[in-house]
Amino acid sequence: MLAPVPKWEANLDKLPDILKDKHVPYRVNEMNSFYGGGKAGVSDTFASALWCLDYMFQLASLGCGGVNMQTDINQLGFVSHYSPIYKDKDGRVSARPEYYGMLAFALAGKDELVKLTASETPINLRAYATKNAEGHIWVTLVNKDLAQEAKIDLKLPAGCTMAEAYRLTAPSADSKTGVTLAGAAVTSEGTWTPRLTVNFVVVGNT
Repeated sequence: MLAPVPKWEANLDKLPDILKDKHVPYRVNEMNSFYGGGKAGVSDTFASALWCLDYMFQLASLGCGGVNMQTDINQLGFVSHYSPIYKDKDGRVSARPEYYGMLAFALAGKDELVKLTASETPINLRAYATKNAEGHIWVTLVNKDLAQEAKIDLKLPAGCTMAEAYRLTAPSADSKTGVTLAGAAVTSEGTWTPRLTVNFVVVGNT
């Protein structure tokens, strides 16, 4: 799920050219990590949050106007393993790991995409940037490499004097619980409030 799929990505790259004369954005329907309700132990783990965040940014960078994530009970009669929201037999709902990928995108994927350049690296890592209505720049780094950590030197635009990070974390890639964003989990009522941000000292523009 986290490995690059060159053939599929090449097909995605064709979409903007196919639709450039239509003057309307496209939308991807019935989207998720696998077909047939997903794969247990994969689609319901933290890895799905990383996949979801990266994939939504990838589609946005190719002019996609939105996605419909499959959720809840599928045509086979069970709650899909990839469902971002899980509903138990008593009707109680909870956020699965993939929900956190959607939540991170809702924070960092707003308004205008910003072009960036990145050095080549053997690490399975993607980088995206946006600028919101307040002029704040969000840089999203998605490390999908299960073997290597990434050390990042980020060149910031002139005038940036402070930076903070919201980390999307879990005990491991195959964790089904313990996922947090900015140190906080989604509550049983469906609310989320960041609790732990990491502040950085900006030296020059780095």
